[in-house]
Amino acid sequence: MPPRKKTKSTRLTLRVRTITSNTASMPPKSDATETKAVAKQPARRHLRGKRGGLRDMLNMPLDVVVEIMRLLHPRDLLNLARTSKSCRELLMSRKYEFLWKAARAGVAGLPDIPPWLSEPAYANLVFFTNCHNCLKPNVHTVYYRFSVRLCKDDCGHQIMNGDAVNSLIQNVKDQVGEHAVKAFLSTAWCRMAPRHIIYFKPQVDAFRLQWNTLTDRDEQIQFVKDCSQTVVARECAAEALHKWVADQTDLRKKELAGLRDARFEAIKTRLRDAGWSKELDAMDDCSFQRLRELPAVRRPTELTDRAWNGMRDDVVSYVQASRDEQLSREQYQRLQKRIRLLRAAFGDHLKESGRLDRLRTTADACEPEAGDLAYLPEFREAIEAPAEVDVSKETFAELLNPWPDLVARWVGQRKAEFEKVMRPALKGTPAADAEGILDLAVATFSCFKCWGVRLRWPAVLNHPCFRPQFPLSWEDLDKAPFDRAICTTNRYRDVFNAQHACVGAHFGRTRNTIRACGQDPDTVTWETMQADVARLMCKLCSTADRCQIFDWVAAAIHDAEHWDDILDPDDVIWQRVPDDQAVQATKLAETLDASTRDEAVYTTGNGQHYLACALCSRSHFKDIASLKEHIKKSHGKKNPVNGVDLFALEESYPRARKGLPPVWMYSVTLAKNAEVKSVVKAGRGFFASGLPSEIAAYYTTLADDLLDSEPVGGWYV
Repeated sequence: MPPRKKTKSTRLTLRVRTITSNTASMPPKSDATETKAVAKQPARRHLRGKRGGLRDMLNMPLDVVVEIMRLLHPRDLLNLARTSKSCRELLMSRKYEFLWKAARAGVAGLPDIPPWLSEPAYANLVFFTNCHNCLKPNVHTVYYRFSVRLCKDDCGHQIMNGDAVNSLIQNVKDQVGEHAVKAFLSTAWCRMAPRHIIYFKPQVDAFRLQWNTLTDRDEQIQFVKDCSQTVVARECAAEALHKWVADQTDLRKKELAGLRDARFEAIKTRLRDAGWSKELDAMDDCSFQRLRELPAVRRPTELTDRAWNGMRDDVVSYVQASRDEQLSREQYQRLQKRIRLLRAAFGDHLKESGRLDRLRTTADACEPEAGDLAYLPEFREAIEAPAEVDVSKETFAELLNPWPDLVARWVGQRKAEFEKVMRPALKGTPAADAEGILDLAVATFSCFKCWGVRLRWPAVLNHPCFRPQFPLSWEDLDKAPFDRAICTTNRYRDVFNAQHACVGAHFGRTRNTIRACGQDPDTVTWETMQADVARLMCKLCSTADRCQIFDWVAAAIHDAEHWDDILDPDDVIWQRVPDDQAVQATKLAETLDASTRDEAVYTTGNGQHYLACALCSRSHFKDIASLKEHIKKSHGKKNPVNGVDLFALEESYPRARKGLPPVWMYSVTLAKNAEVKSVVKAGRGFFASGLPSEIAAYYTTLADDLLDSEPVGGWYV
């Protein structure tokens, strides 16, 4: 009787019977439990090609199989050896080692196999990216000196730093002395390791194990020499492999670049056939490079009809966007060219009108510059005209002929702009809808960029902050090519922009001081208030024997500086001074202002004034030293004269910002007070026959009330 055929079903059958017998006595499970007990079938992998296509390969004649394998790549041989036991048995046999050698010889430039590696191991090291320890894919950290490829996790326990091997190296050197001068353990460079030297743990362990078995010194010396020779051989082999891999990488890059170039040329041919030749001819190198970087374009494969149909919309959209960008760029260059022509025509106009033959004044600073003219409708129309329209310097020269009308129109636009800022503050008053509101005494402006105050019309047109270098942010300039062209072609700040203007500070308190002077803040003008002889004293600061006298501007500032956090703007704290004493105080104040006027303006670095060059249109200096240096370098004047070669803007003078300086009025009872006498002698005060009775009575009543009051912020109220 022939023996029974061995099968693998015995163990499986036994286990099935055991499970069946064990579950027979168990209570039935619920449907949910049975559903959970069903094992999930693993997802079927999607494999390219025909399944089982090589299953009958070994049934062919052996000589045919051998001839086929001689033509394969080492990668293919190793993959074939991993398909079945039969293939593995065939290819791992030393009898067919010539197949591996033939396959290796077919790889151009591949270095010879190192003696410590087998053919399959060499192919696995060079042509596969799996970790040699855990088989993780896509591992590109290769240590050719160790003949190993390791992932990041396995490097932690397969790689050793120098500190862990120093004791072994020192032991070997102590035993063999000068025979251990050369390295006897392979090392590799690692940026993260201490002293950047690492060792391969299996090699170190094998060396230590062999070293510990040697007791004879001659054997130890010979062993160290053999290891040193192996280290040299590993270094040579690693260097050759590194060079070959680098060469292969370069060749692959060139191959892919060639495929991409061919695909790109094919795409351009398709675009030209579709009628986009003009757009392609207008594209520059940068635009072509961005087209190359499109995901569908940069693929290193041949262009097929199917691939073109899939990418056509994206490529055409890019070409359209590139065309629009090119048109925008041409338009921007055209705008720049025409704006330069406008500036040249404006310069000729200044020469012909004699403007450059005299010193510039404050009135000249209120006229429009070339950048301002560009925004007038007729100038902008000429600048933005199509490319077919011939625009020259003479075109702008003709537009500049009605110069007084242009100035009046531009000034009128700016006036309407500042009236728009002021009207909300006048809401609910008779002046809200009146004309000429900028002439009102309360119509002052502030700059919330430099905190400049008391800016009046039309002197506000001279304020440097309203002529910024870039009137818009860079993001807004990118969206506005006209504005960007003006900003990028100007030499000085020649575009007026009042975006930082707001209603003047102390608006409500200024209205109160005007009322205290006996005037109506909704109708009285600035000139009227400046000529008014009325002067004020603060009820809260005055005493029975002394008080300070203010004009209406200085009074509003005093109110804000001393009582801003305590009193409301509508609280009445001002008393009008009798006219005879007001006239005496005004004379002293005007004398003080005249004596310090130029000194207060033409000083260095007080940060509250603006100086302008009378020889050009620059007027944003706060430091007189910088302005004089500008005049020396730009205009060749070594000794600039204040008020001639340079002048101060109106807002820089103390009276425009703070009013006349306050003066003291003392009772004659203080005539012998030394401090008071010094103030009067300096011209900052005077003696009066008697203070106003209302102030004295008010002060007496206030003093009685203060006895029961609490101090608030350092003041009794």
